[in-house]
Amino acid sequence: MTFAETEKIELKQKLTDTIIKEIVAFLNTDGGTVYIGVNDDGSVCGVNNLDESLKKIADILEMQILPDPRDYVELGTKYINQKHVVEIKVQKGESLYYIKKYGRSAQGCYIRIGSTSRSMTEQQIFLRVTIPFAYEIESDGVNDGVNDGVNDGVTVILSDKERSVFSLIKSNPNITTNILINNTGFSRPTVERAINKLKQLNFIRRVGADKNGHWEVIETKK
Repeated sequence: MTFAETEKIELKQKLTDTIIKEIVAFLNTDGGTVYIGVNDDGSVCGVNNLDESLKKIADILEMQILPDPRDYVELGTKYINQKHVVEIKVQKGESLYYIKKYGRSAQGCYIRIGSTSRSMTEQQIFLRVTIPFAYEIESDGVNDGVNDGVNDGVTVILSDKERSVFSLIKSNPNITTNILINNTGFSRPTVERAINKLKQLNFIRRVGADKNGHWEVIETKK
């Protein structure tokens, strides 16, 4: 097996306190795998005291990360070249995850950018905290293009980018596309796609002209 660090793979020579940062970053981004007992060059050095290492990681998952991440983390081992390697498979979580000791702050919240884990900005933390992943919208539940007035509470899942754009529009109905681009760091096509999706879902509507108008947010049920 060949190891190399990527946006989805983190290599650790040994278990250190920084492991919690890597787990939180994968939870808050798109998931990934941490291998302990592998050098930066991909060569296997193995883990001493395997049982002790596994217990320490299990304790971190149980007591040092909030919300409880254990449904999204799979802890296992591999035996390569007669050496033990710890494998931590992390799925993308459904909330904002953070190191309990530091709370929802730059010291406690991390995301994966390329092959490194970095502190989240205050804006990124704000967007994750203030807007949920799922919304309920009124629908008749029948895919026939007709709303007969029956509220079936259809749940719609928004992507991270769509949530970010929606949150900023909710906080400032006069916000422009250029400001959305500047505040989120997304490209213009990404912001425009998010706006179109929100309009199609009837979450927002444009009132007035593009230059002098404003956004109207249509209330949804969480």
